[in-house]
Amino acid sequence: MGKIKKPYGILGYLKLISYTEIKKNFLNYKPLFIKKKKKYFYIKIKKYKKKKNIFLIKINNIKNRTKSIKFKNKKISTNMYNLPKIKNNYYWKDIIKCHIFTKKNKYLGKINNIITNKKHDILIIKKKKKILIPFIYKKIIKYIEIKKKIIFISEKYI
Repeated sequence: MGKIKKPYGILGYLKLISYTEIKKNFLNYKPLFIKKKKKYFYIKIKKYKKKKNIFLIKINNIKNRTKSIKFKNKKISTNMYNLPKIKNNYYWKDIIKCHIFTKKNKYLGKINNIITNKKHDILIIKKKKKILIPFIYKKIIKYIEIKKKIIFISEKYI
């Protein structure tokens, strides 16, 4: 759903980057969890403020910067059953770990992460070196087979 970056100010606010397509939508998903040491902990967003490309959030009973530091760089998630059902489509979590091939069957590697930006998202592949592939459907991304975890791309962009 998103990632907490770092504390903001002295009152316990945290900077949050939303991974949802419509950035404010992360507020609609409940329950929300943070993973710490292989365990998930429930969090409740008490307040939020929009500031440029991020949200400032207050969670549970965090009232100062000292207590908010323990949430730095933690990801916020929800249960899959809370997400809307989609037909003939996929979530970014489905794309992670897909294997990338060119249309001529040259193996490029496995997707490790996705960078989201204003223009288009970027797939990150780590093999011997990092490869960045813009997620532009039809032009670069030619075919996706989610069940087989395979994506085919155009050669002319590699």
